[in-house]
Amino acid sequence: MDDAYHQADSRWRSVRDFESLSGAFAGEAWAKELLWNPTEDPRCERLNCPEPNAYRLVVDGDVFLFPSLLGLQAQSELLSRLLSSWACSPNRSNLEATDLEASLRAFYGSEDAEEAAKVSLVERLRWVTLGRQYDWSTRTYAPDAMPLPELLVSHAERAVELLQEAGQLEASEPFQAAICNLYHAARRPSDRLGGHRDDVEEDTRSPLVTLSLGLPCVFLLGKDTRAAPPLPLLLPGGAVLVLAGRARQAFHGVPCVLVPPSLQLKGRSPKRQKMQATPLAWVYQPWLDARQAAEGDWEKERDAIRYLLTRARVSFSIRSVCSDSEQERADRSERVSDKIQRSARLRGLVFALAAAFALSSSRPFAAPGKDKAEASGYEAAFQQRLQEVKAETAKKPKAKKAPKADPAWWSFFEDRAGAEGQGKNFLNPTEWNYLVYLAGALAVLTSLVFAYKMSPWGRGF
Repeated sequence: MDDAYHQADSRWRSVRDFESLSGAFAGEAWAKELLWNPTEDPRCERLNCPEPNAYRLVVDGDVFLFPSLLGLQAQSELLSRLLSSWACSPNRSNLEATDLEASLRAFYGSEDAEEAAKVSLVERLRWVTLGRQYDWSTRTYAPDAMPLPELLVSHAERAVELLQEAGQLEASEPFQAAICNLYHAARRPSDRLGGHRDDVEEDTRSPLVTLSLGLPCVFLLGKDTRAAPPLPLLLPGGAVLVLAGRARQAFHGVPCVLVPPSLQLKGRSPKRQKMQATPLAWVYQPWLDARQAAEGDWEKERDAIRYLLTRARVSFSIRSVCSDSEQERADRSERVSDKIQRSARLRGLVFALAAAFALSSSRPFAAPGKDKAEASGYEAAFQQRLQEVKAETAKKPKAKKAPKADPAWWSFFEDRAGAEGQGKNFLNPTEWNYLVYLAGALAVLTSLVFAYKMSPWGRGF
């Protein structure tokens, strides 16, 4: 079976900028398939919602695009939160450096971000997990539910609410996790995201919302199999993409991030350049549009924010991990398990205390009976019957053969048998006391072992 997705991915990896699509790759059929103008492209349908630039893609599945939903202020706020707090512990990232927080804060507060980036760890930061932490090695989410930042939740819920007002989506589950990917394309052209499916979440019905910041990229949107050719889609900075329905588990990826030619590295140790004016600013810097931000607002931004917006792409992929009902079942199961363990430990402790009390309060066992008189009568009857048995045995003629020697253990039962109705006590008072002590000791030991095994320290015992 042909891997159509891989073939498309390989072709788009050779693209470095938007200018090459009308130059070196102008005659290529695959380059003409790029969906870059949703307003005029017949593969897009404009939606009737408060946001004027909202489109539904005519593809297999529910795919919705907001090309300019995030303005300059929104992107700046997201990047500021990422650098100042989100990229640091307790959130996980690809960097485990102890000085990560200090390095990012120094870059964020620098007045010359280009020079600060050379010594900062910012260009080595590739991904950050937010909310419920994702483990890339096991492809699972951590059971401990960390709260997803409210700023990300608000942006994702805004996109979903706009689609609900347009009658395109039903109510979805709360967003619980996000993965932030950073593509430092001006520094490393190889920064890309291979084709994959987001299929590890238990909740696959809620939509997947992607926020795009900074440089534009080519986003390949496939189907549920790699044999189907994907749709190349231009995602500029400020765009929001929503995948729902069948598209929620479709193959997708980012084969290339488009970098202006003036910022591309040339040679082994090139000198970085300033971004030059280009007629394609609507592709590389759409937030400078008059409707989104004035030129003065751009100059007021921190140098670190402007550096990332013009030299990197940052995306936030926001999703729901499990539905409320699944979360409630998991929480209820955990509560029941804890209750059972606590109850078992309590029963073991009570049993141990009861056995210890019984052992400490036991008195010497004299003989079966209600009082000493009955015990004395019992012993007299026993001795009388024993003498009768001996007398009857003496009157019997001796056998010709010598009697077999009694076993060694027979002496224990000798002189202990009584006639029916006169008792069957085979133990004397001292032996009865030893038996009671032994039974009590075994009960206490069993209770202590049981209580230890049910405790948190004895789970591996």
